Amino acid sequence: MATISVAPIVRNLCYFQAGRDGEPCDLNMVGTDLSLLLIAPFVVGLATFIVVPAKGTLRRLAFGFAAFFVTPILVFLAPPAPVVSYSHGFEHAIENDIGVSRLQQWTAETLVKFHQGTLSTTNAASYWSAGEAVLMRRDLPPFLTTGIFAPGGDPNYGPEISIRTNDHRAGECIAFCWYDHGLVVGSAQFMSDWRTQYFKQLRPGVYSYYMGK
Repeated sequence: MATISVAPIVRNLCYFQAGRDGEPCDLNMVGTDLSLLLIAPFVVGLATFIVVPAKGTLRRLAFGFAAFFVTPILVFLAPPAPVVSYSHGFEHAIENDIGVSRLQQWTAETLVKFHQGTLSTTNAASYWSAGEAVLMRRDLPPFLTTGIFAPGGDPNYGPEISIRTNDHRAGECIAFCWYDHGLVVGSAQFMSDWRTQYFKQLRPGVYSYYMGK
């Protein structure tokens, strides 16, 4: 029945929008999950009782109770997983607000400057970052300091943009990292064998990840 699919759809849309807005999966999303767990079964059960094409009140009640008990199971088990929905929202923001090709072009130019010694870095990257040395904010273009890349209220969450040179984790790339997710971007020939809870190639040399911490 269509009514029991509403709650998992709403949950996935909430995670997609959180990723789209660059919001952390913190207590806000826990609150969303609890609301769906506590409220959605009653709403879906009642809606099923009202719309189900069954004759007799007892049969309609049976369908309503079935929907009531099935809904919380579907909310947390129906695909896609929240990590996937969140990452798809994040990827949508990157592609539509900035453009993956634009990001990759800037990365290539920045890596050249780094090897030429004309680009300075500051502190070592955070432990949750895929990079090594943080780029200075003055070297970042406006599109990497606004929108989804605008500084958040929590410096321990990001975003943090850093360089990583050749090693087994991500190769030579620039890492665009939030605490639990982000991008690693290199040339079209760049390949990463880094594996996290969610890892997807958006185009040759560009990978989206979610670490699931």
